[in-house]
Amino acid sequence: MEKISKKFHLIKKIKLLQLAFLTISCLLFIYECIAKTDLLRKMMADTSAHLLFVALWIILLIMLVSNIMDFFFYRYYVLIEHRLKRFLYLDSLTGIPDRKSLDAMTENLRDPEKLAKLGCFLFTISNLQELNAKYGREGGDRALFGFSRLLEKAGDALGLVARNGSNEFACIIENCDEQTADRLLTKLRAVTAEARTAHDAVPIEVDYAYILNREAKIESYSSLIAKAHSNLFSKEGTAGRGQL
Repeated sequence: MEKISKKFHLIKKIKLLQLAFLTISCLLFIYECIAKTDLLRKMMADTSAHLLFVALWIILLIMLVSNIMDFFFYRYYVLIEHRLKRFLYLDSLTGIPDRKSLDAMTENLRDPEKLAKLGCFLFTISNLQELNAKYGREGGDRALFGFSRLLEKAGDALGLVARNGSNEFACIIENCDEQTADRLLTKLRAVTAEARTAHDAVPIEVDYAYILNREAKIESYSSLIAKAHSNLFSKEGTAGRGQL
């Protein structure tokens, strides 16, 4: 799909050039007709020249309209492509991007310069087993879905939010520092506390761990994720680990 998208962007550029050429041609054609009235009168008097003039004008107009319509079709394609990507890459339960989608979306963040400033945040619902036991599988699914909405609400404006596993969620933030980390966690605490007051809320408990690569200086994206995952489920006290 990515290759198809690049081809359509190339076609768009070609169509823009064609549209510019046709627009200039039409304007020059009109200018010649207005500026050279004697030539226009002679063409009108000659039947063959008259027909040729009309035919050329019609062809130019058809090509101009055709190019304009191509742009409408292109916009429709872009809309369909966007919807297909969302459908293909969204987690079926939560509706947010899944792990494969996250891997694809972070490809451009793996060069050393961007990786050095990356922030990796992982979250898990620590009492999910208890919720499954008390409310059944449906209650556990409600907890996962509910937390995905909260994380999306808090983190979508800051970075990439995804479901990274069955009971693991991720937020990857480019150019992340302690202030950005505080903004995310403060917002997430606030929306989580608010959600707990709802009358039908499933009482979730959330653990988190995060790594700022400005400090950790980990040299690969996969190692960064692995380290954050290890910290999230560590039994020992670890910097950047806590509960909402």
